[in-house]
Amino acid sequence: MTGARVRISQIVLAVLALGYAVQAATPLRLHPDNVPLLAIAESAAHGTGFLFRGQPTVFPPGYPAVVAVLFRLGLAHSWELIAFNLFGLAGGFLALRYILARRFGATPLATLNVCIASLLSFVFIRYVAIPLTDPYFFGVAMAALALLVSAEGVEKRPFPGRVLAAWALVALAISIRRVGVALIPPLVWATVSRKELREWVRQRSAAAKAGGIAAAAGLAGATGWIVARTSTLRDFHSVLAGYGWWAAVRQIVGIRLTELGEMTANLPRFILPGTMQSALPWIGVALAGLVAAGMWMGGRWGTIEVFFASYAAVLFCWPFSDARFWLPVIPFLIVYLWRAANRCLRLEFLQAAGGAYVGVYAILGVLNLSLSTAVTFSGRNFPNVYQDGMYRDTYCTVFQSCAITTAPDPLIVHVYQTFR
Repeated sequence: MTGARVRISQIVLAVLALGYAVQAATPLRLHPDNVPLLAIAESAAHGTGFLFRGQPTVFPPGYPAVVAVLFRLGLAHSWELIAFNLFGLAGGFLALRYILARRFGATPLATLNVCIASLLSFVFIRYVAIPLTDPYFFGVAMAALALLVSAEGVEKRPFPGRVLAAWALVALAISIRRVGVALIPPLVWATVSRKELREWVRQRSAAAKAGGIAAAAGLAGATGWIVARTSTLRDFHSVLAGYGWWAAVRQIVGIRLTELGEMTANLPRFILPGTMQSALPWIGVALAGLVAAGMWMGGRWGTIEVFFASYAAVLFCWPFSDARFWLPVIPFLIVYLWRAANRCLRLEFLQAAGGAYVGVYAILGVLNLSLSTAVTFSGRNFPNVYQDGMYRDTYCTVFQSCAITTAPDPLIVHVYQTFR
C-alpha cells in the first residue's frame, strides 16, 4: 500500500513540476523589487556600476550580478530568468530531500508530500513566475543547510571541509538577500556544538589554539565584511520613521501574522473579501502556535531549528509586507505543522476536519497554478488577464492591446522591453 502511495505522490509531483516548467513561457511579470533589480543588472552589465536611476540601492549585488552575466551572454530574457528560478527551486528541493531524510527521519512518502504541499502553496506558484531573488536564494540556502546537516554526522576529517563549503554558500546567500544573515547562527551552531571540536580544543597546544582562534576570527571578519558590503538598513529606518517602538512592534507582528494567515488559507489577501482579511491574523496566530508546538515536540534542537528560529526572528523585525518573505522556510512550516497536527488528529472528530483542510488547500493550489498558467499563455491579452494595477499602463504600452490611463515611467518601459 505504501509503495502505491509513493508512486501516486511521484506522479503528482511530476505533474506539478511540469506545471511549474511551463511558467517559463510567461510574459515578463513586473514587481516593485524586480524593476530595480533588473535595471541594476543592466547598469552593471554596461560597466556603470550597481546603480538604479544613477544611485546606489538597498539591494545586495548577488542577483543583479548573475543577471548581468546572463545579459552579457544574451540569456537574460524573461523565459531564461524564469528557467533560472526553476533551477534554483529544483536545487533547493533536492537539498531539502536530504535534509528531511537526515534531520527529520522522513520516509520517501513523507518527503514527497512535503515537496508537494510546498509546491501547492500560492507563494511558490506566484513568485516562481517573477524574476526575483527568492527561488535563487531558496536553492542556495537549502544547499548550505544540507551541508551543515551532513556535517553534524561526519567524522573529524570531512567536517572542516563541509563547514567551509557551507560558509561559502552562506556568504553567497547574504549577497543575494539580506535575510541571508539568518544562516549565520546555524553555521555557528553546527560548528561549536560538535563534541569533537571541544575535545580538539582541550588536546591542542596553546599555539594550535591560537591558530584556530585566528582562523575563526578571519572567517568572522570576512563574514562581517560581506554583510557590511552587501546589506544596508536605510529602507528599514525610513519605513519606521515617526513610529514609537511599541507601535512598530505591533505593526510588524500584525504583518507577519497576516502573512501566516494567507499561507494557511493558501490565497493572497488582496483577493479575499474584507471580512476574511480581518480574520487572517487570527488564523496566523493558530498556525504560529501549531508550528511552535511542532518544534517543541521534536526534542533536541539542531541546525534546522536554529535556522528556522533565526529566520523567523529576522522577519519579525522586518517592517515590510509580502508573503514571499516566508518562501525559504515554507517546507519547514509544513513539517512542524504536520508534526503538531499528527498529535491533534488522534482525536477522531478532528481527523475529518484535517482531511477537509488538506483537500481544500490542494484544490486552491491547483487553482492558483491553473490561473498562473492562463496568464502565462494569455498572449497580447496579458495586460487584461494579469491583475496588476501598478504596472498595467506599462503592459498596455508594450503590448498595445489596451488603453493607457497614465503615461508609464519610461525607465520601467525600457526595463520591460530589455528583458521581455
